Amino acid sequence: MDVAQDREAVLDAGPWKRNVIVCVFGSFTTIVAMTLLLPFLPLYVEQLGVTDHAAIVQWSGVAYGATFFSAALTAPLWGWLADRYGRKLMLIRASLGMAIAMSLIGMAHTVWQLVAFRLLAGLLGGYASGSTVLIATQAPKARSGWALGILSAGIMAGSLAACGSALNSTVQVYSLNLTTITGEPSFIG
Repeated sequence: MDVAQDREAVLDAGPWKRNVIVCVFGSFTTIVAMTLLLPFLPLYVEQLGVTDHAAIVQWSGVAYGATFFSAALTAPLWGWLADRYGRKLMLIRASLGMAIAMSLIGMAHTVWQLVAFRLLAGLLGGYASGSTVLIATQAPKARSGWALGILSAGIMAGSLAACGSALNSTVQVYSLNLTTITGEPSFIG
Protein backbone atom coordinates (compact mmCIF):
# COMPACT_ATOMS: atom_id res chain seq x y z
CA MET A 1 0.00 0.00 0.00
CA ASP A 2 1.23 3.45 -0.73
CA VAL A 3 0.89 6.50 1.50
CA ALA A 4 -2.33 7.75 -0.17
CA GLN A 5 -4.07 4.40 0.36
CA ASP A 6 -2.88 4.27 3.98
CA ARG A 7 -4.27 7.77 4.54
CA GLU A 8 -7.65 6.80 3.01
CA ALA A 9 -7.84 3.69 5.19
CA VAL A 10 -7.15 5.72 8.34
CA LEU A 11 -9.77 8.32 7.39
CA ASP A 12 -12.43 5.69 6.74
CA ALA A 13 -11.74 3.75 9.96
CA GLY A 14 -13.77 4.17 13.11
CA PRO A 15 -17.44 4.39 14.04
CA TRP A 16 -18.09 7.80 12.51
CA LYS A 17 -19.56 6.42 9.25
CA ARG A 18 -22.05 4.25 11.14
CA ASN A 19 -23.00 7.28 13.23
CA VAL A 20 -23.57 9.31 10.05
CA ILE A 21 -26.02 6.65 8.80
CA VAL A 22 -27.86 6.50 12.14
CA CYS A 23 -28.01 10.29 12.45
CA VAL A 24 -29.23 10.76 8.87
CA PHE A 25 -32.04 8.22 9.45
CA GLY A 26 -32.95 9.73 12.84
CA SER A 27 -32.93 13.31 11.55
CA PHE A 28 -34.96 12.32 8.48
CA THR A 29 -37.68 10.63 10.55
CA THR A 30 -37.74 13.42 13.14
CA ILE A 31 -38.19 16.12 10.51
CA VAL A 32 -40.88 14.07 8.74
CA ALA A 33 -42.73 13.62 12.03
CA MET A 34 -42.59 17.32 12.88
CA THR A 35 -43.38 18.61 9.40
CA LEU A 36 -46.12 16.19 8.36
CA LEU A 37 -48.50 17.55 10.99
CA LEU A 38 -48.21 21.20 9.97
CA PRO A 39 -50.46 21.31 6.87
CA PHE A 40 -53.22 19.60 8.84
CA LEU A 41 -52.85 21.66 12.02
CA PRO A 42 -55.85 23.94 11.28
CA LEU A 43 -58.03 20.87 10.67
CA TYR A 44 -56.83 19.34 13.92
CA VAL A 45 -57.52 22.58 15.83
CA GLU A 46 -61.03 22.67 14.37
CA GLN A 47 -61.57 19.04 15.37
CA LEU A 48 -60.57 19.95 18.92
CA GLY A 49 -63.60 22.25 19.17
CA VAL A 50 -62.48 25.64 17.88
CA THR A 51 -65.19 26.84 15.49
CA ASP A 52 -64.47 30.49 14.62
CA HIS A 53 -62.26 30.83 11.51
CA ALA A 54 -60.08 33.55 13.05
CA ALA A 55 -59.64 31.50 16.23
CA ILE A 56 -58.64 28.43 14.19
CA VAL A 57 -55.95 30.47 12.44
CA GLN A 58 -54.77 31.97 15.73
CA TRP A 59 -54.62 28.66 17.61
CA SER A 60 -52.87 26.97 14.68
CA GLY A 61 -50.22 29.68 14.75
CA VAL A 62 -49.79 29.41 18.51
CA ALA A 63 -49.50 25.61 18.34
CA TYR A 64 -47.05 25.83 15.44
CA GLY A 65 -44.84 28.44 17.09
CA ALA A 66 -44.90 26.78 20.51
CA THR A 67 -42.50 24.05 19.44
CA PHE A 68 -39.89 26.43 18.09
CA PHE A 69 -40.27 28.85 21.01
CA SER A 70 -39.60 26.16 23.61
CA ALA A 71 -36.82 24.60 21.50
CA ALA A 72 -35.03 27.95 21.33
CA LEU A 73 -35.20 28.28 25.11
CA THR A 74 -33.86 24.81 25.88
CA ALA A 75 -31.24 24.39 23.12
CA PRO A 76 -28.42 25.88 25.23
CA LEU A 77 -29.31 23.52 28.10
CA TRP A 78 -29.20 20.45 25.85
CA GLY A 79 -25.86 21.61 24.42
CA TRP A 80 -24.41 22.04 27.90
CA LEU A 81 -25.69 18.61 28.96
CA ALA A 82 -24.24 17.07 25.77
CA ASP A 83 -20.82 18.51 26.63
CA ARG A 84 -21.12 17.24 30.18
CA TYR A 85 -22.72 13.78 29.71
CA GLY A 86 -22.17 12.92 26.06
CA ARG A 87 -23.67 13.66 22.68
CA LYS A 88 -24.98 10.16 22.03
CA LEU A 89 -26.87 10.20 25.33
CA MET A 90 -28.53 13.46 24.31
CA LEU A 91 -29.57 11.93 20.96
CA ILE A 92 -31.19 9.04 22.81
CA ARG A 93 -32.92 11.52 25.11
CA ALA A 94 -34.16 13.56 22.14
CA SER A 95 -35.43 10.42 20.38
CA LEU A 96 -37.40 9.23 23.39
CA GLY A 97 -38.64 12.75 24.14
CA MET A 98 -39.91 13.25 20.60
CA ALA A 99 -41.58 9.82 20.57
CA ILE A 100 -43.44 10.66 23.77
CA ALA A 101 -44.33 14.21 22.71
CA MET A 102 -45.56 13.20 19.25
CA SER A 103 -47.70 10.44 20.77
CA LEU A 104 -49.22 12.91 23.21
CA ILE A 105 -49.94 15.39 20.40
CA GLY A 106 -52.05 12.72 18.75
CA MET A 107 -54.01 12.19 21.97
CA ALA A 108 -54.85 15.85 22.68
CA HIS A 109 -58.52 16.47 23.57
CA THR A 110 -58.42 20.26 23.79
CA VAL A 111 -56.55 23.00 21.97
CA TRP A 112 -54.76 23.85 25.23
CA GLN A 113 -53.43 20.29 25.42
CA LEU A 114 -52.28 20.53 21.81
CA VAL A 115 -50.30 23.70 22.56
CA ALA A 116 -48.87 22.17 25.75
CA PHE A 117 -47.78 19.02 23.93
CA ARG A 118 -46.24 21.09 21.11
CA LEU A 119 -44.34 23.03 23.79
CA LEU A 120 -43.23 19.70 25.23
CA ALA A 121 -42.02 18.56 21.79
CA GLY A 122 -39.81 21.63 21.61
CA LEU A 123 -38.56 21.13 25.16
CA LEU A 124 -37.66 17.48 24.66
CA GLY A 125 -36.54 17.54 21.01
CA GLY A 126 -33.33 18.68 19.40
CA TYR A 127 -32.34 15.56 17.47
CA ALA A 128 -31.26 17.24 14.21
CA SER A 129 -29.06 19.83 15.90
CA GLY A 130 -27.60 17.18 18.22
CA SER A 131 -26.82 15.00 15.20
CA THR A 132 -25.01 17.87 13.54
CA VAL A 133 -22.81 18.42 16.58
CA LEU A 134 -22.07 14.70 16.96
CA ILE A 135 -21.06 14.27 13.31
CA ALA A 136 -19.04 17.49 13.27
CA THR A 137 -17.00 16.32 16.27
CA GLN A 138 -16.59 12.66 15.21
CA ALA A 139 -15.87 12.81 11.50
CA PRO A 140 -12.22 13.16 10.51
CA LYS A 141 -11.40 16.71 9.46
CA ALA A 142 -10.81 15.60 5.85
CA ARG A 143 -14.29 14.00 5.75
CA SER A 144 -16.31 16.42 7.91
CA GLY A 145 -17.65 18.41 4.95
CA TRP A 146 -18.88 15.26 3.24
CA ALA A 147 -20.42 13.88 6.46
CA LEU A 148 -22.22 17.13 7.29
CA GLY A 149 -23.42 17.42 3.70
CA ILE A 150 -24.93 13.92 3.85
CA LEU A 151 -26.59 14.77 7.17
CA SER A 152 -27.99 18.02 5.77
CA ALA A 153 -29.31 16.14 2.74
CA GLY A 154 -31.16 13.76 5.09
CA ILE A 155 -32.69 16.67 6.98
CA MET A 156 -33.81 18.41 3.78
CA ALA A 157 -35.13 15.11 2.38
CA GLY A 158 -37.25 14.76 5.53
CA SER A 159 -38.79 18.17 4.93
CA LEU A 160 -39.45 17.38 1.28
CA ALA A 161 -40.89 13.94 2.01
CA ALA A 162 -43.31 15.35 4.58
CA CYS A 163 -44.35 18.23 2.33
CA GLY A 164 -44.82 15.86 -0.61
CA SER A 165 -46.96 13.52 1.49
CA ALA A 166 -49.02 16.40 2.81
CA LEU A 167 -49.48 17.84 -0.69
CA ASN A 168 -50.52 14.46 -2.04
CA SER A 169 -53.03 13.99 0.78
CA THR A 170 -54.42 17.48 0.24
CA VAL A 171 -54.82 16.87 -3.50
CA GLN A 172 -56.58 13.57 -2.81
CA VAL A 173 -58.97 15.19 -0.33
CA TYR A 174 -59.67 18.00 -2.82
CA SER A 175 -60.24 15.43 -5.57
CA LEU A 176 -62.63 13.46 -3.34
CA ASN A 177 -64.55 16.64 -2.45
CA LEU A 178 -64.75 17.68 -6.12
CA THR A 179 -66.11 14.24 -7.02
CA THR A 180 -68.69 14.48 -4.22
CA ILE A 181 -69.80 17.96 -5.30
CA THR A 182 -69.97 17.37 -9.06
CA GLY A 183 -70.92 13.69 -9.01
CA GLU A 184 -68.32 13.03 -11.70
CA PRO A 185 -64.91 11.46 -11.15
CA SER A 186 -62.02 13.84 -10.70
CA PHE A 187 -58.63 12.99 -12.09
CA ILE A 188 -56.62 15.47 -10.03
CA GLY A 189 -55.13 13.02 -7.51
